[in-house]
Amino acid sequence: MSRRYGLFINLDYKNRSSQECTLIWDIIKTTFDEQGFLFEKRIFVFSSEHDIEQVSNLVVQLLDQIQINSPELHIYNYLSDCFILSLDECKDIKRPDTSNTIMVEDLNPEDLKLIEMEYQDLFKNINS
Repeated sequence: MSRRYGLFINLDYKNRSSQECTLIWDIIKTTFDEQGFLFEKRIFVFSSEHDIEQVSNLVVQLLDQIQINSPELHIYNYLSDCFILSLDECKDIKRPDTSNTIMVEDLNPEDLKLIEMEYQDLFKNINS
């Protein structure tokens, strides 16, 4: 069964220059994009059949590969936060609860005309 994960990476802008962090971020984003991670709402989103430990190992391998390819960067020194969450178990509190969804039906043109007439009649009575 495929699970959805989110990888959160925050760089150390407090102790590093913006220019350095931008360079590091571009390298990280390119690397993860090339591996099929989707960047949504400040997180890398991906699906995997693996458990969180195996997925964590994959992320570490990708970060290690960046370090190997660019040893002068010391990439781990730029990370202030780097963690993975199962998105299947997270709740976005900004999104409405969909457990009590409202069913919406398409209205035919005749229904729309009737609603428009009732709406106009309502305002006629208010303005009278």
